[in-house]
Amino acid sequence: MSAEVVRRSLAELGLRPRRTGKFLPAGPGHRRRTLHHAPVTDASNEPADVVLKYVLSPTPAEEQNLAWEHQATVAMHAIAVEYYESGRIPYIPVPEPLAAQPLCLEMDNGSSATVAVRRFVHAGPQPFTARSLGRLIAVLHQLGTDEKALGMLTLRPANVLGGIEAGWFARTLSAPGHPFRDRPDVVRKLLRELPNRMNRALEADPRPLLIHRDLHPLNCVAGTGGVLALDWAEAGWGTRSDDFAWLHLAVTRYGAPPRVLNQALAGYQEIDPGAVPGLDQVRAAGEVKELVCLAFSLANAGLGPDHRAQAERELAVLEDPGAEPPGWQALFNPAIFAHPLFQPVRLPSVISLREPSATPAEQSRNEHIAQNGPGEVMVHP
Repeated sequence: MSAEVVRRSLAELGLRPRRTGKFLPAGPGHRRRTLHHAPVTDASNEPADVVLKYVLSPTPAEEQNLAWEHQATVAMHAIAVEYYESGRIPYIPVPEPLAAQPLCLEMDNGSSATVAVRRFVHAGPQPFTARSLGRLIAVLHQLGTDEKALGMLTLRPANVLGGIEAGWFARTLSAPGHPFRDRPDVVRKLLRELPNRMNRALEADPRPLLIHRDLHPLNCVAGTGGVLALDWAEAGWGTRSDDFAWLHLAVTRYGAPPRVLNQALAGYQEIDPGAVPGLDQVRAAGEVKELVCLAFSLANAGLGPDHRAQAERELAVLEDPGAEPPGWQALFNPAIFAHPLFQPVRLPSVISLREPSATPAEQSRNEHIAQNGPGEVMVHP
């Protein structure tokens, strides 16, 4: 079935396979989606590489979600090209889609497939760093304030639950045998508290625009011109702080060094110094993302004892955003926080901060390194 989807999709776009492609990993939030990297020859007889993202026999909701992701990618890429050609941004941070709409295929066996196709992003010579991620966010936010981007928001109403679909959440936790089935108070409190925190985040940063909403390292790739943002499925109404929420969560809950967030904000300031969000604004957005992660942990609590124990530990932040429950593991998607960008780096030999003989200048230097690192946090392609 997959081979037929690839063959027919390429043929419809006037592309010919050069050699056998390979499957790419899809995130746990899109388990029924398939990603396929295909080396091809284009209509000009030039070699190229494309990525096909498809769903077999999609439900109406799956078809709608993939259509929105493709539509957002098409729109943001077109805006990026316009801004790049006029010199307003340094590079194009959105991969190029190869069709205005997803392909809708009727398969030989009577099933169907919805397919989105874009160009494959080859790794560039520069490493993926926290600072380059901050620059990416700033460039995307410049595009997100364009009138055409803001017009897209009329097609995507604001989700007052931060990406959680209330019906799905309630149905999942009320399923027979789910460990939280007999605790409806938890569900009600979470569904009340999420909009409250989102309102507080909006009050802290009242400049809504079209944003990516899911910017973590697995949705980024360092291309030849700079870092690009992939997977626009969650794109929609938000604030500048929202796109820093994963970074804030990595630092506050998953042990990433503070310099990761500091350097990302510094990278943003390089591009748009007048619009960089403050730490209080980022914290408010991060507290929303905490509850979104808690919701996924609660939904997955029926998968086994480890998942249930993790959900129980995280419940403390539902009562108090400042609570510090130990042992956050992100079992819903552990690869995000296992990414090298979020791992501690070895610091150069410096005098210990507790060393009595440290001079004030040395202590100041050590404190700076502890917060910001000796240089950029780098992840080589």
